[in-house]
Amino acid sequence: AQSVRGKSLSEALDQYISEKAHLIKTTTIKSYKGTIERNFHGWLNKPINSITAQDCVTRYNQIRNEVASRSRVKKKANTPGEAEAQKAMRTLGAVLGYFANDMLPDNSGRLLPNGNPVDSLKDKGIRQKLKSRNRALSFEERTELLEFLTHPSNFIDKYGRPLKESRRTAIKLDHCDWIIFLLCTGLRFNEPLGLTWDQVDFDDNVFTVINTKNNKPLTLPMTDRIRRLLLRRKANQTRRSVYVFPQYGNPKKPATMNRVCERISKLSGIEFSAHDLRRTTATALKELGYSIEDIGRILNHSRTSITDEYVQTSIEHLRKALEELEFMLFDVMWDHDGQEEVSDDYGAI
Repeated sequence: AQSVRGKSLSEALDQYISEKAHLIKTTTIKSYKGTIERNFHGWLNKPINSITAQDCVTRYNQIRNEVASRSRVKKKANTPGEAEAQKAMRTLGAVLGYFANDMLPDNSGRLLPNGNPVDSLKDKGIRQKLKSRNRALSFEERTELLEFLTHPSNFIDKYGRPLKESRRTAIKLDHCDWIIFLLCTGLRFNEPLGLTWDQVDFDDNVFTVINTKNNKPLTLPMTDRIRRLLLRRKANQTRRSVYVFPQYGNPKKPATMNRVCERISKLSGIEFSAHDLRRTTATALKELGYSIEDIGRILNHSRTSITDEYVQTSIEHLRKALEELEFMLFDVMWDHDGQEEVSDDYGAI
């Protein structure tokens, strides 16, 4: 009983993950560990039955202030630090809630005699209501962003030779390809990063994302632009990797793209996040007249009804939608022979 009473937050987190591993995605486990270790580092050795409601209120406000003090983004839908503080408390609440009703081995009482202390945040009503993020890039913004990403000066020197990249290169071709890939497909941040070459079918011109948010594999058609991008990436990989977007230093692992959107935002002057690109894709498809069902199929949203589960959207229908999306995003100009006016070697972009 004494041993159980002394269960630390670190031990509680490990037990929570171990016993629920079959129900939680690997990315979620990584997120839980990162959130707890980042925001409750000083509590890891603290017995969970000693964490009080006031401790949670105090730490919640501290997290808000800490994140706000180092925030680099000027325009945010919510108060800087609010989202991180709420995520931290949701994660802590999930872990502590798992043990809230556990009895001590000697039946002398509950492990958490006062229940889940994180619940006090709701009782006190001190959390702000988070505003939904609904930003999508305007036509002018995406035109400027795409012009910035595809500008030859990013990839070739004044003699027309490819620039040699290093770890310190601010804008890598990988970064530009990834952002273009997100815009042209509506995929989530990590979905292209986990894509492997065996999931790319050049014969049928489709690719399949296996590790998705709803655990349902997503097969999408390649447009000509995406096909050229993938073929170029496959041909130019000097060090073999199973990943379409491998790490720069270790091709055996997928790229992370940490802070890439933040860096490109600063350099281009167009402020955006990876999810803003996804909303831009959805908004553009809606403007083109495609139905919510078609857009949901491309974005791999969960089906809303049993009927939806039976309705299959053809790959060719989706290909047409994504091709029209590209024309809209890139403002493609056509010459009299029906060809694109401007093309470039880097350009599957």
